[in-house]
Amino acid sequence: MRRENTLTSDEKKLVPILVDLFETKSNTNRRLYGKEICTIFTIMRDNGEVKYGGAFNILRLQKLINYIRYHEIAPICSCNDGYWMASNDLEGKIELIATAESLERRTEGIKNAAGGLRAIAMKM
Repeated sequence: MRRENTLTSDEKKLVPILVDLFETKSNTNRRLYGKEICTIFTIMRDNGEVKYGGAFNILRLQKLINYIRYHEIAPICSCNDGYWMASNDLEGKIELIATAESLERRTEGIKNAAGGLRAIAMKM
């Protein structure tokens, strides 16, 4: 069962802006780094182009991207080289599957780490 990722009202307003950023500034060969995206949103806020409470940091970016993916709003891929919008072709499909598999591996690693911490706690 999938659990919904919820956003604040401010964050929901940022979703279409983030999607537009990916549509206009990224592709397989042009990836956006998390820090770069955070800087873009901070500049936009400072210029009065967008309004949101708190900082736009990597955690907020990841939350927004997870929301976009969960709600199937846009095909956002990621790897160590950054984030990008997948193309609507076989290459894009392969990139999306690779991103999904990477997320699944990371999730399994986090579950294993949590299990190890529980085991340590039970031995204390």
